[in-house]
Amino acid sequence: ARAVLLACADPSETDRLRRQALVVFTRILKANLELAEPMWSETATLILSMAASTDVSASDVRCAALLLMCKLAERLSVRMASDDLALEALAAASEGERAVLSSEAQRSCSATLEALEAASSSSVPLRLRPRYVKLSLRGRLRKLRARWTAQRSGRPDLRLSVRADTLFDDILSQASRWDPASLQAARVRIAFDHGVDAGGLSRHIFTQFGAGLESVR
Repeated sequence: ARAVLLACADPSETDRLRRQALVVFTRILKANLELAEPMWSETATLILSMAASTDVSASDVRCAALLLMCKLAERLSVRMASDDLALEALAAASEGERAVLSSEAQRSCSATLEALEAASSSSVPLRLRPRYVKLSLRGRLRKLRARWTAQRSGRPDLRLSVRADTLFDDILSQASRWDPASLQAARVRIAFDHGVDAGGLSRHIFTQFGAGLESVR
């Protein structure tokens, strides 16, 4: 793999050949992800140089290199999450003036970047993560909502049925049966015996539930 990519890095080689080589490597990984570790170890610098290229004429090569990185990240998320150059290349491809032209590649890069950031900084607040630290509060909220929307895609809403006199116990007994993974970015619908949920009731119910937690030992 290194020999092939070194040949592709030769200025005398055509962009078409470089792109074809990267596409072939991506297909190989789709068939056997076990090759991700040795491929990244041997060719990371070369792949990153093509993925971060600012040469407009080499946009197809850059796009192919980014898609190869996305496939590698499926196996090497923890390792690539600590690679600042990889994160920068994916971030540049996801948004801003240097976003890739292919909508498919842009979505793939954005999703991969989100996964790598989650792997490297799951305990770090969104406002402190490198990709968001310079954004305004409104910008961070916009991105957070976009992440929630993507994570909710295809998932059914979670439903709670609560009564005013047993509110705390109703929520606790029902929510304890949910798979914790299903709670990530979940939309919760509430059926309340004292009215129809239009937002205000949800806030009231969760406020009362939070107050009830104080009495739990």
